[in-house]
Amino acid sequence: MKGSRARVTLRDVAPADVPILYSYQSDPVANRLAGFIPKKRAPFYAQWKKILKDPSVEKKLILLDGAPAGYLVCFVRVRPDREVGYWISRDHWGKGVATKALRLFLKEYAFRPLYARVAQHNAASLKVVRRNGFKIIGEDKFSNSAGENYDEFVLQLKSTP
Repeated sequence: MKGSRARVTLRDVAPADVPILYSYQSDPVANRLAGFIPKKRAPFYAQWKKILKDPSVEKKLILLDGAPAGYLVCFVRVRPDREVGYWISRDHWGKGVATKALRLFLKEYAFRPLYARVAQHNAASLKVVRRNGFKIIGEDKFSNSAGENYDEFVLQLKSTP
């Protein structure tokens, strides 16, 4: 399952996938890179119950050679702007999974412009979105649920790469 030989596919997230999504967001190293604080089980499951029912949110499980490797969501942060985000299991970092998954999503999802936000200290995630044609259009700050402050890049995709 190395690099370009690995097959990345997407499918809709199903309720049975939520436990694996919970395990991804529980990773402390991934959370430091994203600037997030992991949710406890009950709030996480409640949030995903709402997400799964919301037809305005695109939610895709990322599969690597048929096995779950992460997920991708596309949602409205501020109307009418739509934003994309993703989470990759640390076991699959450095394999091009996020780049390939985002590229697949962008081919089937035509809404433009599309936005992404990346913590400025997360160089790998910044590479993923830039490789997919997103351009930095600004900077912002965000505070996570613990009140920690982070600088982030705001990126925009105007057309499919």
